[in-house]
Amino acid sequence: MIFRLAHRLLASKFLRPRPLSDFSDSGDPSGRRAKQWSAALAETPSSAITRLLERGYLLRCADLNEPELSASFQSVCIIPEIRELLRARGLKVTGKKAELIKRLGENDSHAIRRVLRERELLQCSNVGRGLAEEWAASVVALQNDVRQAIVGGALDEAVRRSITFDEELGFPKWEFQGCPEAAHLARIVSAAPAILGGVSVETLQSLKLNAAMWYVCGEYFIPSSGETTQGSNLPLDTAIRMVLFSASCGGIWSSFEQPESHAYAI
Repeated sequence: MIFRLAHRLLASKFLRPRPLSDFSDSGDPSGRRAKQWSAALAETPSSAITRLLERGYLLRCADLNEPELSASFQSVCIIPEIRELLRARGLKVTGKKAELIKRLGENDSHAIRRVLRERELLQCSNVGRGLAEEWAASVVALQNDVRQAIVGGALDEAVRRSITFDEELGFPKWEFQGCPEAAHLARIVSAAPAILGGVSVETLQSLKLNAAMWYVCGEYFIPSSGETTQGSNLPLDTAIRMVLFSASCGGIWSSFEQPESHAYAI
């Protein structure tokens, strides 16, 4: 079976060591997440991971050689755990994390492998990283296409591009999620929240573009946060939310004015 876009997303989840249990029944007791992944992959997550392992896209961390073995161990074990392993072997427990791991490896490298094996940790191989990079590139392409369409005023095209991407990915929408709509996107790009009255025209345009990208691309677009918006005392992510809130309120008022229409959800 040819790998789907969802398989590339799955591979990206293992750019850092990750336990197999995250995609097993024990890690998903409701079965809801597994159902979503199965719909997108056209096979169960366990089956997909097995294929990725068999084809060399994923590796068992316990089978790695140095220095990758110690690097994986360092990324998933905390210092108290490492010290306990050293203490059980009568070894010194002082030093920085890298020193502790080196000491443990020099005296009992099997202990490191045993921990990684017990936790069923997997990570991308070099070829697997290539698969994950293909996923990242597809997200960048989505964002570029949507941004270009919004800036050019082609709001229908921006929405279509996002919907096409989601359909290709294949995850079923949760019942409280909906597809982006051009009518609501238009409200976002024309919003003028009073709370942002002090910002410059250029700043407001940038905020509205970020809000529009967030609305259309959803989780594939994470706006910056932290710094204060110039001309306002609001953090950037809060200012973007104010644009979305203003557009949402506009949708609610529109629904009152036209009873047959529906309010748009962000």
